[in-house]
Amino acid sequence: MKSFIGTLVFALFLAGCAGQERVQETARAESSETLDFAALAGDWVLDSLEDEKWLGELRVTMNLSDSGRFSGSGGCNRYFGVFRLTEGTLTTGPIGSTMMACEPAAMDLERRYLGALEKVARITVDDTLLHLLDEQDRELVVLRPARPGD
Repeated sequence: MKSFIGTLVFALFLAGCAGQERVQETARAESSETLDFAALAGDWVLDSLEDEKWLGELRVTMNLSDSGRFSGSGGCNRYFGVFRLTEGTLTTGPIGSTMMACEPAAMDLERRYLGALEKVARITVDDTLLHLLDEQDRELVVLRPARPGD
């Protein structure tokens, strides 16, 4: 229990330092065997957002750890958070981010991207793409593995 409280206090501290805390979302996962964070760990780059192929110049990234922690660039600011799978339920903890001002197009892209991350209920992989889906299995975000020079 002390470890949990310490982790919670540290997470809240980091979220406060980052400036922006988002509401925790709870969603379903098919089963505890369907999500292996270790197999998904690595650097990913935005391929599509809300069914729109991303061809823009802004670099939107996600580094996913084997524990489910994620961080990256939303195109303007740095962000971080954690995916947790507990008893078949996937949760997205608070997503923290820096709060720099950028071009309006970059800010809009980042708002849409971080908003989509908050709604993730399921993660699947096909071929080399990482698909982040909502509770109705709608594709929110598709990420591809980062390549040198991305």
